[in-house]
Amino acid sequence: MSKEKNLVRIKKSKNANTIFGLPAKSYIDENFWKKECETVLSNGWLFVGFAHELKNPGDVNPIFVANKPILLLRNNSNDITAFHNVCSHRCLKLVDEKRNVGKNN
Repeated sequence: MSKEKNLVRIKKSKNANTIFGLPAKSYIDENFWKKECETVLSNGWLFVGFAHELKNPGDVNPIFVANKPILLLRNNSNDITAFHNVCSHRCLKLVDEKRNVGKNN
């Protein structure tokens, strides 16, 4: 059986001015979720939060995107960056909760 047969089919409209949403099955189908994680949620920019949620340098917010642990951080240059929230040596989660990890804490 080809992989295409396992995916949820999205109808194409005969009228270019008609918009269809996703089929109801796509919201509960595990294969559809896995495919979304591999494509839509992994290959481009995603909105993951607001800048005011990380007010001060050292503020961190651990989140998950496409089932992957991500760490949002406001750095000392006042930029917000994102990293995998995993230690590369021990494969452990670095931060469990939203907090400040700056020098003064």
